[in-house]
Amino acid sequence: MDVKGCAAVLLFLGLMAIPVHNASSNSLCSILNETLSNKTSNFTLLVNPDNIFLVNHTYTVTLSGKGNVTVIFQALPSSNISGSVVGQWSNTTENCDGSPLFQNLNENGSVSANWTSPNTVQSVVIYAYFKEGNDLFRKEVQLDVVSPANTTKAPDTTENTTLTTGKPGATAPDTTENTTLTTGKPSATASQITTTTLVKTTSASSVIHPSSLIMALTEAIGLFFITSKFLS
Repeated sequence: MDVKGCAAVLLFLGLMAIPVHNASSNSLCSILNETLSNKTSNFTLLVNPDNIFLVNHTYTVTLSGKGNVTVIFQALPSSNISGSVVGQWSNTTENCDGSPLFQNLNENGSVSANWTSPNTVQSVVIYAYFKEGNDLFRKEVQLDVVSPANTTKAPDTTENTTLTTGKPGATAPDTTENTTLTTGKPSATASQITTTTLVKTTSASSVIHPSSLIMALTEAIGLFFITSKFLS
């Protein structure tokens, strides 16, 4: 066989091999369209870091368990889990439309792949579909953006109330002090009343002067002598 004949044969064999490989891959990818089993699975899906969505961040996705399984990882936006896959997978040799495909577990009883998040979504669900025998199972982990903490301080109602109701630390309301001021000073009022009473009860006519006493005594002595003279 000449060189041209050999080349033609090799090209034919290559073309035949490609459809066979694609048919095998498509057959494995079809598990995504199968019905999930109601049985319980002992497999565990871990995503590191867990539960937090970070833009343009690389996550490690690992499925662990025991058994001969076919595994497909998927990343879908939480708002549209029936939409197109998002992000970029790495460390894989086979895939189903961008989702990594593994035909069996490694010697450690797990399979892993790296997934880099996009900047077009804020929440993603990582799925692991795995088929063991005739049973299809699914595990999932959701990644959400962490909202910033609310650092706004609430108004201090206790402090405001204290400022509006009177002086802090006062043991009695200000109205007590105001009442004392409007009624006057008790000691001053009592003093004024006493003084006024003394003035009213004391007059010039009620005072007995010494000169009046001497005059009255002289008149009495004179009347005594006159009376004694008449009697004698």
